Amino acid sequence: MELKKLFNDYLLSIKLQHSKGTYRHYDCHVKHFLKWAEQQEIKTVSDVSDSAIVDYIQDMKETCASITINKRIGILKRCFRAMNIKHDYLQSIPKFKETVKTYDMIDERDLKRIRRHVLSLPDMIGNNLYYKAMVLLFMDTGARASEVLLIEKKSVALDKCEIRLTHTKTKEERVVYIQPTSVDVIKKM
Repeated sequence: MELKKLFNDYLLSIKLQHSKGTYRHYDCHVKHFLKWAEQQEIKTVSDVSDSAIVDYIQDMKETCASITINKRIGILKRCFRAMNIKHDYLQSIPKFKETVKTYDMIDERDLKRIRRHVLSLPDMIGNNLYYKAMVLLFMDTGARASEVLLIEKKSVALDKCEIRLTHTKTKEERVVYIQPTSVDVIKKM
């Protein structure tokens, strides 16, 4: 079977069963492998030998972090399994050790300073009122930008200081709460 056909069939099933974001993720990584395979003149599934897999990993090690290599190899493994193609060596490759990134948190004192500054901005200048509302919503709810941008008017209960997020990454609705000062800003909009 040709690699392009294999991956096209696999990506169709991903597109059907998963979100657009998941499909784009898979598509991007599959295209990377297909481009590499084309450069190596690997055209069919039977051309994907153990040494070809090792060469692919070695080439990725020059430019990619372990987390990216793990994602790409994981997608290859899932594709081969889903399409009932036996490749024992590919399936036996263990994950590479990933470095864990940690992020410094903004301390509470700085958050309070940011909140005071945002609330001190004059409402009538430019888009200040809009920016105030957005920053306060992010700070109060911890919601993603896409979740905040897709809030529907019917999902807002200002009397209860709550908002129902209906467009979430997990596709499961959830209720988030906002502070009374944020409610005051939103009411001005």
